[in-house]
Amino acid sequence: TSGSEDENVRGEDDWILARRGIQLVLNNKYKEAEALFKNKRDSIQLAAGHSYVVFMNAVMTFEEDSLEEAMVVLKELEGKCAQNLGWIRAMKNRVFGKSELGVYETLEQQITLADCQVCIAFLNFMTQDSTAGYVKGGWALRKAWGLYHTAYNELSSQYRKVFGLQVIASTSNTPSTTPVSPMSPTSAAWNQSEPQCNGYRRHFYRLFSPLPSPQLQHKFMLNKYNQLLKNSTRHFVETFLLRINQKSAINKGRSWNIAVQIYTVYLILVKRVVAYFFSIVAIIKNIIICPEEVQRLMCAVSFGYGLFHLCVSLLPATILRLIHILGFVGDRTVGLEALMFARQGPDMRAPLAILALLWYHTIMRPLLALNSQIISSGIVAADALVDESKAEFGESALFLFFRGRIHRLKNELDHAVRTYREAVDKSVQRELSLLCLHEMGWCRLIQLDYKQAFTAFFQIKEQSRWSKDFYTYLSAVCAGSLGEITVVAHLAHNLLKKPEVLKSQLDLMIARRAKLLLPTKTAAYYRCLVYEMLYLWNSLPPSAGLLTILKDCEDVHRGDEEPMIGLKNLINGVCHSQLGMTAAAVDILHLVSSQRKLAEVDETKANDSHIPANALYEQAVILIRNPETCDEGRKLLESAQNDFNGYDFENRLKLKIHAAMKEV
Repeated sequence: TSGSEDENVRGEDDWILARRGIQLVLNNKYKEAEALFKNKRDSIQLAAGHSYVVFMNAVMTFEEDSLEEAMVVLKELEGKCAQNLGWIRAMKNRVFGKSELGVYETLEQQITLADCQVCIAFLNFMTQDSTAGYVKGGWALRKAWGLYHTAYNELSSQYRKVFGLQVIASTSNTPSTTPVSPMSPTSAAWNQSEPQCNGYRRHFYRLFSPLPSPQLQHKFMLNKYNQLLKNSTRHFVETFLLRINQKSAINKGRSWNIAVQIYTVYLILVKRVVAYFFSIVAIIKNIIICPEEVQRLMCAVSFGYGLFHLCVSLLPATILRLIHILGFVGDRTVGLEALMFARQGPDMRAPLAILALLWYHTIMRPLLALNSQIISSGIVAADALVDESKAEFGESALFLFFRGRIHRLKNELDHAVRTYREAVDKSVQRELSLLCLHEMGWCRLIQLDYKQAFTAFFQIKEQSRWSKDFYTYLSAVCAGSLGEITVVAHLAHNLLKKPEVLKSQLDLMIARRAKLLLPTKTAAYYRCLVYEMLYLWNSLPPSAGLLTILKDCEDVHRGDEEPMIGLKNLINGVCHSQLGMTAAAVDILHLVSSQRKLAEVDETKANDSHIPANALYEQAVILIRNPETCDEGRKLLESAQNDFNGYDFENRLKLKIHAAMKEV
């Protein structure tokens, strides 16, 4: 039986096996997927599937060894694709008669190479919070940009030939934001003037930057190569004859014969090179188009291009300046449209496109949202994506994780915890289990259930290899909120005695906060630190919890020392804003600047400048909603953007400021 199964596997296309491997991973069958990916290490498609899985694991855990493994695997695959696509390999294949890649194989490897470069750039941005990391990531994105353009132009041309422009749109029961089906593009798919449909325009194929048609590109390429060959031939002859003339008159006749022979061989080589380039053009122009391959690869390039645009659009301003210098930009709407298209394709990247969309709607969108309406729209889109994936991934622990995120965003916190627990029970991956445990602890923190939150965070501290200091700090503030001063002191000493190896903004933040834990204070003091964490992660509780927070802020006001100057008023003002008391919120938030000026805080040297910067931002968000105070709000945004630097989560706040400025 196993022999017949192996024979069936060998008879299937590698891209089908790669998709099956991705399905196995997502459906909690990790060992079976590993066996499948290891069967054909020489297959680029299976290697690509394996690299996507390793990359997902690294992003989920953020552990150093996982990140290093992902970088090694991606660079190895990048090297294979680059070697296969290199011009030297192409020349050798033609001149010496070795086997060549087919047109579709070439396009697929080009897409895979670009995907690798996007993932490598993403890892560089995540792990190297420095100018060098930004430059590496930016250059990798620049290379990917060119590859996606080339592949897209060829595939879109063939897609039009196969499916035409006037095909009835699919009426399948898919999310309301679904663009046209890959198999059924409507004429609207090519109409740039069509209005948006729930945030997504149905004209993905014409959103790429315009480039010359393939025929013009090939003609230009041939002209360049012909000119190059003429110049090199003339240079060869002139140089060779010059050397011949330097020979003695005695050897002149024999030397001339040798020259003629060598020149003849050279001309043969030149003819073969010219024939090679003409044959490429002939193949591209006269290729027998395979509709299945065109459809699959169009979805494949849409995934990479969509992820490219989405990730670039989420980068902080410091990196965006570098991106603009390198000559490209990121359009979030284009990215989302491309991913929505790619998710319906037969390629192995289709499930990955769904995951990318869920990640954006349930994690990034709430983090950067200006108001609850934006979060609600994301919930609707994510709900629809999870529902349409039930048939294929109903038992997937990773999809259950995103279902839990949706419940959390709906403030159905108990339901979210049950969903995360179900995901832990079904998961065979330690990384995903820890991620779900983190979410369970965070749900309990939102509920202000410090005891259960402490249990979850302390367990992760013992099991996780990523940022133990982060979970130690969370455990400490939860213990302090319960009045467990002895536990706080023990955990604080553990943090303070460690050498300061600051690898990220989070490490720097925890190093600063650890100094605030001692000497031990009251429960209200530590709860202020909890509320700061909830605010920075955009996770403040619903109305009942906000009222509890306001009461605790009042207790701090009555005599307890606050951890940082202005923190209590920042939290107080944000709670008033979320409860709809915007006038009071603006007044309270304004007190932050007054309070810090009174204390003569030097914001250029302070470690807590995130407090006044966020206070200005929160005031501005309220003011820009009213046309009468919009200008005042814009000035506050500019002040928050320009007057403070080097504070905790600066990049995250500046992304939010950038989004708010667009609204203005």
